[in-house]
Amino acid sequence: MEPRTESSLNLPSLSISGFRGIKQLSIPRLGRVTLLAGRNGVGKTTVLEAVRVYAARGRPNTLRELLNRREEFATEFDEEGDPEVSTDFAALFHGREFDQAKTISIGTGSGTDDLTVEMSTPSDWSSQQRQLFAGVSEDVNIR
Repeated sequence: MEPRTESSLNLPSLSISGFRGIKQLSIPRLGRVTLLAGRNGVGKTTVLEAVRVYAARGRPNTLRELLNRREEFATEFDEEGDPEVSTDFAALFHGREFDQAKTISIGTGSGTDDLTVEMSTPSDWSSQQRQLFAGVSEDVNIR
């Protein structure tokens, strides 16, 4: 078996923007093993979560699992004024704001295979997107 080279890595570099507490991060070179070190609360886990989201290509279930594990919930009120708890997808975006101008980008930074997560409303979705997100609540605005 031929040894693996850096050029065969799926992520030879990593670029993250707009994801959770990361406004912009670029790691120009990743090796077979990359060590993330730092004090508590600096974003090591967030980088790993970004890689997980990238690997899952932004699947809604992966996003929901990530948020539920961190207990990121939002309280909304139904038509009768009763509170309903739902997953807080805004917590994925830098600044935790639900704004259609917010975008998450994760990948190598080359743009060719980068993952982009944007906010949108179901009325903006194509028929293909409606099929893809058929099992997702209409309150979730992910494209």
